[in-house]
Amino acid sequence: MPETGPRGLDHPGTAVAITSTDILGQRRWTLPGAAGGYLVARAGDAPSPRGWSRVPGMFARGAVERAISSDAPVVYELHEVVGGTRRSGLSRTARAEHHREIARRLDEAFRSGDLVAYRRHPPAAQPFIEEARPEPEPAPEEPIRVEPESYVTIQLVGEDGAGIPGMRYRLRLPDATVREGTLDGSGFATVRGRFSGACQVAFPELDAEAWEPV
Repeated sequence: MPETGPRGLDHPGTAVAITSTDILGQRRWTLPGAAGGYLVARAGDAPSPRGWSRVPGMFARGAVERAISSDAPVVYELHEVVGGTRRSGLSRTARAEHHREIARRLDEAFRSGDLVAYRRHPPAAQPFIEEARPEPEPAPEEPIRVEPESYVTIQLVGEDGAGIPGMRYRLRLPDATVREGTLDGSGFATVRGRFSGACQVAFPELDAEAWEPV
């Protein structure tokens, strides 16, 4: 089975073997980078290997400069691929000038597309699934306190003990509410409601001296 990428870039940030690789007769070069490095190929070679994506050539500039500063053989190989020549026995000044020439030509090659840089796909991020939290139970409602119904009975009787019917009455409840009505045929009336305490009754048709509570 043919290889799908260069060996030596499986561990980003580690020292890698900076060499060229033949994949189905097509050459590949590896440039170490801060984020795992680059795979470099010539224009017209096979499309992106599986697990790698093409990146703009300017992205490889920093990797080329690092490879030049470490005198990595791969930069000389890439320089020859784009038409450069390898020189040896140079003085320090001439060597520095040669390195600048290599950097310039490789930068032009990446920008023009003569050389193509690929970067390995980052591992797919696992989706974060938040665990479902149970809905909090509602707080128990406070029971509504209902005052029990009360009532007061009114009876107006004469001196003979018989009830006096049809007489109007006025009842003042403990909360100052006033209820009015008429006694029934037996002289009775019942007033219902929710109240507690003493009530006061009066008969508007009678003088205050004509009756008394019992």
